[in-house]
Amino acid sequence: MINQPQITTQDPATDSAPLLLNLYDAGHLLGVSKWTMYELMHTGVLPSVKIQSRRFIAKDDLDKYVRQLRAEAGERHGL
Repeated sequence: MINQPQITTQDPATDSAPLLLNLYDAGHLLGVSKWTMYELMHTGVLPSVKIQSRRFIAKDDLDKYVRQLRAEAGERHGL
């Protein structure tokens, strides 16, 4: 019998991954300090949202930033 690949869909309502990351966690994912995250946020490179007195970065924006960095690196190296 041939094994069929299983297709799963993620339901945002039940997905346990956070949509927003604090600056420490976002920096940890990128491998940079929270101070670098503050700089990226304050220069407008990474948009942020404010909830009460705390700043967060959307996971989607973090992913977009990494894709942009990879595209720029590819252009510089002729890839």
